[in-house]
Amino acid sequence: MSEQNLGEASAAFVLGPVVMGGQVRCSKCGREYTLSIMDDYYSATNNTDGDCERCMMRKAFAKPAPVVVSEEHAEKVCKIGNGAATCIFVMQSGGQWECAKGSDFERAIKTRRDDSHGMVAQGDNCSGPPDFTPLS
Repeated sequence: MSEQNLGEASAAFVLGPVVMGGQVRCSKCGREYTLSIMDDYYSATNNTDGDCERCMMRKAFAKPAPVVVSEEHAEKVCKIGNGAATCIFVMQSGGQWECAKGSDFERAIKTRRDDSHGMVAQGDNCSGPPDFTPLS
């Protein structure tokens, strides 16, 4: 295929009402760019609003927030108040117990435990969200 035909073929590529080489805006970050084979765009409903590749990947690899657990779960499985047996991932926020396993906090909690910064809790007592299956 000649260079001219290749240019015509890519210019003719249509993503709904947006033509390759046309302007699109990411609905998340607001970034505006020219649609090309180098910068992917993931359309939502009408193909003129959606997410740029950077925002789509950020969402795909984002870790969830800590999950609220019951007082009973915090006592029986997380073993709150039991010294070293207490789960390192249990935390309290807004007057309720939460599990931070699998969340953005997990890495920092493990680092703090491993670096011996005076963390009494040492347990890793269950599988974490969503099943919370006890490990021992």
